[in-house]
Amino acid sequence: MIMEIIKQIMEKHKGYKNAIKRDVLHGLIIAEGIKIKDSDMRRIIKEMVDEGFLLGSHNAYGYFIIETQDDLNIALSELESKARSLFVRASRIKNSFSQKINPNGELPLNWNFNEKETANG
Repeated sequence: MIMEIIKQIMEKHKGYKNAIKRDVLHGLIIAEGIKIKDSDMRRIIKEMVDEGFLLGSHNAYGYFIIETQDDLNIALSELESKARSLFVRASRIKNSFSQKINPNGELPLNWNFNEKETANG
């Protein structure tokens, strides 16, 4: 039911130039009588995208239905930016951990990040 409400609301927001801000979308869903936390709404939107609904988002614009190459480029640039940010954060965590286990900056001879990543991730 919630997915149908989101789809119905989003029909008015085709293309990034007609995007809807997250808080406004959340408010419209609540106005439909659905009590939902913002984080749950975002999770449901992710599920919709995973199922093939062409829904893009961008911090500056909000959520929008992807209809054109420009819309797709905007949505992908946002996702790629987030991915780069996560990669940088992961690298910093690895470096910090490396410094913690050996302040001289050298890993023990038997240490292998790739093996640890494979085992845990």
